Amino acid sequence: MMGAMDETPQRLEVTYPNRVPMKIIGRQEELRPDMVMEIILAHLGPQPEGDEQHQANCKGSFISYTFWVTLPHGEAETPLREAIQKSVEAFGGKAAQYSILARTDGVPVRKAFAIPVFYYWKFMVD
Repeated sequence: MMGAMDETPQRLEVTYPNRVPMKIIGRQEELRPDMVMEIILAHLGPQPEGDEQHQANCKGSFISYTFWVTLPHGEAETPLREAIQKSVEAFGGKAAQYSILARTDGVPVRKAFAIPVFYYWKFMVD
């Protein structure tokens, strides 16, 4: 006699597009919700009305943002998360924010460029 413990659990079938919460955690001075939203839009395209809002939670010098995103297919989440992580790691919060301002219509900003710290340090050491 087989009991309920012997049964293999069935995986839930996920259909796409699928609306899911996405939590992003980082340092307050480096992570901004408008930067995250711009990356979401670049990777996933327009999101349903109201999903551009986020919830924030601070703990010490860290902040977490929760966004609702609509994933068009099962492979969409990983590249999106990697792009968000690289944006903050490679250039830091200030440069990432400046790039958003530079691409926002109606915001007067001077032309600028950013150099990742790795290459600056390499140049200074060499």
